[in-house]
Amino acid sequence: ESQKILLDLDSGQFSDKIYNLRKEGTANLLLFLGSTLGNFSDMHRVLSNLLESMSSEDYLILGMEMTNLVKAEQLIPHYTAEIVQNLLRFIPEKIGLSRDNSEMLISWNTNESRIEGRLKLNKDVKIKVGSESFTLKRDEIILLLRSAKFSEWTFTKLLSDAGFRTELLTTSEDRGYTISMIQP
Repeated sequence: ESQKILLDLDSGQFSDKIYNLRKEGTANLLLFLGSTLGNFSDMHRVLSNLLESMSSEDYLILGMEMTNLVKAEQLIPHYTAEIVQNLLRFIPEKIGLSRDNSEMLISWNTNESRIEGRLKLNKDVKIKVGSESFTLKRDEIILLLRSAKFSEWTFTKLLSDAGFRTELLTTSEDRGYTISMIQP
């Protein structure tokens, strides 16, 4: 029997939701295939929350896009594509940060193994959000995105550091995607 449960991974513990799945003598098989773990500001906390919400009989199947970290800068054109730029600019433009008063900066952060997207203001911009007004100054930079990238080694290390035991690890033929079955 399968049951779909939506979890807000930023909200914390999920033990109540996962516990309610348990039936006598059964274990849970949780799936997280979306490859979005690298988008969270604190991946370790998300994994720790999952770990603490699981019993020792539960399994988590986690999917992750893999990257050759030596060639990671080659990912930058993906993030400068028009469709991605439109997505990144959607909210800033709603509050007055337009293409006329700002520029998008996409870069590879070698120390953190992640792509980062920032909006740099090229002039002062008065902003109003709700009843609050303030001015963002020229040359201020706003972090809009960070997307951690993994190799097989960095991915399995992240899981191990969070307390998971890897039971199975398999990659696609082109080594671009990994599925890992892990347990607490």
